[in-house]
Amino acid sequence: MPVQVQVVESKPIAETTEYLALLKSRHSRRLTRRSRDTCTGIFVKSATMCRGTALLQIDPLKQEATVNSQEATRLGSGMPRL
Repeated sequence: MPVQVQVVESKPIAETTEYLALLKSRHSRRLTRRSRDTCTGIFVKSATMCRGTALLQIDPLKQEATVNSQEATRLGSGMPRL
């Protein structure tokens, strides 16, 4: 079957498009807040984490107060110590 052949010249196309993108690391972790405690120290910076490294420290005062309150309640009620 015969076909027509045509010579095509190469030239730049002045058409561009902009896209909005978000890059995400394949090896990142998202930290979510599960408590209302206060963070008293952050031990890592971006891209410096190693497995098993502490990320941050949460103020232990609220937890200590809760434990002390429960201990006082237990002692007041005569329950045996665990």
